[in-house]
Amino acid sequence: MDKYKRASEVAEQLIINRNTLRRWLLQYEDYLNTKLEGNTKFIHESSIPAIQLIKDCYAKQLQEHEIKDKLAKSHEIPKNAEAEEEEKTPGPQYEQELNEIKSLLQQQQEFNKQLVERLNEQQKYIESRMDARDKNLMSMIREVQETKQQLLETAAAKEEVKEEEKEQKTWWSKLFGN
Repeated sequence: MDKYKRASEVAEQLIINRNTLRRWLLQYEDYLNTKLEGNTKFIHESSIPAIQLIKDCYAKQLQEHEIKDKLAKSHEIPKNAEAEEEEKTPGPQYEQELNEIKSLLQQQQEFNKQLVERLNEQQKYIESRMDARDKNLMSMIREVQETKQQLLETAAAKEEVKEEEKEQKTWWSKLFGN
């Protein structure tokens, strides 16, 4: 942290509103050497003259593209070359980590594929069991309906027999006077 300052410190040093400085850090991030740690923005000391230049340009009412041109021409404010080089070329450690991540991703995809197949099998099993249950239920309902129908027919037949016996008794009783 020896060459970096908090954005709030730089804002106080250059007498700039903190919100204005934050906006400039976003607008001109390609020309400034900054880093973020947690929620705190840090500005490298080499970028302070560039921020002063931005402040002066706004005081002269220059447009954003004119300010960017001045920043690009200025040799005082190079972006951190080491950080840029790190971004461009990943080291062997990164390649190893990338290969590990690829391997884990491949394993995860295989696991997901197996899981989907298993879920499909379970769904088929559940559907077949539900079909069998529905068939059994329907056959039991039919049996109950058939049994009810037979009971109704039997009850109707018994009623007819009772009616016939009544008629026969009354006929006999009329005939013989019982």
